[in-house]
Amino acid sequence: MPPGGGAASPGCGRGWSRTNIAPGESGKGFVTFEVPKDAKLAKIQFGLDSGFADQTGQWTIG
Repeated sequence: MPPGGGAASPGCGRGWSRTNIAPGESGKGFVTFEVPKDAKLAKIQFGLDSGFADQTGQWTIG
């Protein structure tokens, strides 16, 4: 596992291995990841297309 956590089980929930959502539409799912037990997370950042796309999503958590 990479330092600071890493993928526990790749995927985006609901049995999807890949999905396309058209502009204006929505989808529900989840992303599984693992972090150290004593970690204090502030943000999650997700890069589209395995990090090769221009867009990223970022969520503040707490």
